[in-house]
Amino acid sequence: MPPSITCALAPSFVHTSASPDATFTFASGTSPVTVSLSTGTYRMWLAPSATCYLRALAAAITTALTTARAATYTCIASLSASGVVTLRIVSAAGLPTGVTIAAPMWQLVGYASATPTIDTGSGLVDIAGSLPVWHLATFVERVSADWQQRTAVASAETAGGIGYGVTSGITRWQDELTFGFIPRDPTFGTSLGVSQTPWEPDAAYLTALGTVGARAYSVSDLLSTAMGKTCAFAAGNFQALRTSTGERYHLVTIPGRECGAPRLARLRAGWDAYRRWTTALIRQSTPTGTRA
Repeated sequence: MPPSITCALAPSFVHTSASPDATFTFASGTSPVTVSLSTGTYRMWLAPSATCYLRALAAAITTALTTARAATYTCIASLSASGVVTLRIVSAAGLPTGVTIAAPMWQLVGYASATPTIDTGSGLVDIAGSLPVWHLATFVERVSADWQQRTAVASAETAGGIGYGVTSGITRWQDELTFGFIPRDPTFGTSLGVSQTPWEPDAAYLTALGTVGARAYSVSDLLSTAMGKTCAFAAGNFQALRTSTGERYHLVTIPGRECGAPRLARLRAGWDAYRRWTTALIRQSTPTGTRA
């Protein structure tokens, strides 16, 4: 059994609607039905419902199908323990028999192609991903120094040892973390039987960091796009956050120096399978959030 994913980093990203983003076909009645997700800034799963990419997409599908077919439809997004999405459409009316999803959405949500397979059940259909979603880097091991208080000061001491100075009056909180057991690349991840995000993409994509494609997301992709962006950070509670809207994540930034020159090492000298990444994370003025 692979180790359980415990932590995750979800940077904000911009979605530009393809108008439509998805097209559903039906065997009878109104068909096709198009769905568009509003252009905007989102995060993957670790975000409130309005800015969670997957739940906002599910809400857009619910509205479009219900309106176009004059029947009640509900689309529910769920995320597996390894970060793979399933969109479930439930209705007592006719269910879709096919779907076409525009790029880059189908790659972002981890489908194998623009026309993913629809699995039919009683009163429902499931559209399951093949790869973990993009913009969600997952980890199994975290060693943390814990949140440390930092305040900018200019100070000195008198000859008698009395301290004096000025302070900015602003306190920030910073953690120094090391994430371990990061597979070197997707090929190593598959051979090791693990599901956490690899450090880098396979060799064919090393010059395309941050460019969405039909491939596994990597920590290197995250670092190529995360500078200056707010990230949600699941600090050991990723599995609880998958289903809870009350569980809290941290809101952080990754300092630019960490994005530009990552502190990376092999987990063990001479062993190429796993990497260890050390980085600082800085809490934002709004330090935490929930998925509510």
